[in-house]
Amino acid sequence: VLYVDSHVAGGSLTQTSLRLLESLAFEATKSLENVRLMHEEQEKKQIEQELGMARQVQMALAPTAFQPPQEFEIAAQSIPSRYVGGDFYDFIALKGGRSALALGDVSGKGVAAALLAAMAQGALQAQFVAHLPLTDVVTALNKVLVQRSASNRFITLFCGVLDPDGDRKST
Repeated sequence: VLYVDSHVAGGSLTQTSLRLLESLAFEATKSLENVRLMHEEQEKKQIEQELGMARQVQMALAPTAFQPPQEFEIAAQSIPSRYVGGDFYDFIALKGGRSALALGDVSGKGVAAALLAAMAQGALQAQFVAHLPLTDVVTALNKVLVQRSASNRFITLFCGVLDPDGDRKST
């Protein structure tokens, strides 16, 4: 909105003055739009930087120094479709030469799925550190997820234990 007033009562603007004012209004509109677009671009760059950092954090959660039992070969890689994703895998060394394997897929995509995946992976590791049986580990993880995530979110999870000696009595 551009408001123009005159100090002369009943004064009117000439056509030249009106064209000049229209031109000034147009230029002001362009300048304001450019400023808005510049702010949007800055916000976009900041979001991209934050997503890049989130990707680095998520990649750091992937196991790097896992030594499987001699009887097994294991390879894995996760490549999210966006900056971050809701898929995860983990290898966890257990006592007695056993190893736990986990492969999870959180419903949805993006940051929300990545956060839930990170929470699930951390909770899973914490349960295995407590040396619980596999059924108790998965049950405890399920309880954590039910308490801490939205009702419309879920995780499809494969979790198993490699036991090269076949000793089913150890936990």
